[in-house]
Amino acid sequence: MKAKFTKTSRCCIARLDKGERLLDSILALSKLHKIKSGIVEVIGALRPAEIMYYEIDKKAYKSILIDEPVELIMATGSIALLGSDPVVHLHITIGRHDGTTLGGHCGPASTISITGEVFIIEIVDPVYRVRNEDFKLNFLDLER
Repeated sequence: MKAKFTKTSRCCIARLDKGERLLDSILALSKLHKIKSGIVEVIGALRPAEIMYYEIDKKAYKSILIDEPVELIMATGSIALLGSDPVVHLHITIGRHDGTTLGGHCGPASTISITGEVFIIEIVDPVYRVRNEDFKLNFLDLER
């Protein structure tokens, strides 16, 4: 296990509107406000919601598109640097009209259907990601 200690600085609060793509919007906020690393939380509503699941044996994500109105019960994740570019890693839990829930990695097609409430807590010391070739994923690099 590796760990890194840092402090937080600013908190960015944003409202996303109907039609905005969730991941693209968080990345745009990060770039606009020069947030290199942070903790992300979002609630709201989506249509569609794209949930992705990492298949270890294939070393690839499987995508499931839910094209119905759903509550975004919680999205939580991080912003970190891959090289000099910020990347967003976000997991979502969604609720359907019958009370059932689904969750997984947030896919790029996830789109705000009514509104989204975004909270980004900026981390002072940049956090980086590094490519792990065994899994073909970008892992946190806590040695930098």
